[in-house]
Amino acid sequence: MAKVIFAGSAEHDLLDIEYYIFTNLKNPQAVRRISDGILDTTGKFLNLEKKTGM
Repeated sequence: MAKVIFAGSAEHDLLDIEYYIFTNLKNPQAVRRISDGILDTTGKFLNLEKKTGM
């Protein structure tokens, strides 16, 4: 089964984005939307790989 493995720097960047939105913009709903959107998009790449056999 295919899976996405994030580089350490990518994980760090995502956490930085989440932290900035949560602390500076004070918008926890946006943190969830942004994080979910990024993770959903990576899931779409997995589905594409399964469909096309890449």
